[in-house]
Amino acid sequence: MMLLVIYHLVAVLVGFFIAYFGYRLFCQGIDERAGDLRAETRGIKIVATRLAPGTFFALLGAAIIAVTVWRGINVVQTVTTPSMSSQNEYSGAHP
Repeated sequence: MMLLVIYHLVAVLVGFFIAYFGYRLFCQGIDERAGDLRAETRGIKIVATRLAPGTFFALLGAAIIAVTVWRGINVVQTVTTPSMSSQNEYSGAHP
């Protein structure tokens, strides 16, 4: 359980810092046109053109945070118990 909390905290912090540094790039005035962003999935299409580099970083950080909060990670714990055959194997000798 603690590992799950650590995963969420680290993912949100990484997303925050990527978005923050993207914002800082944008505020510095670095506005060279990096290119276009195109994404399409299940009938949803996103197109953004002539984006500055800081915008890419800000969008990437926001996407990391959104996916972490929305999807998360599934942790499954399994508990194994000794089977009856292994118990019978050792019960043959009498003390």
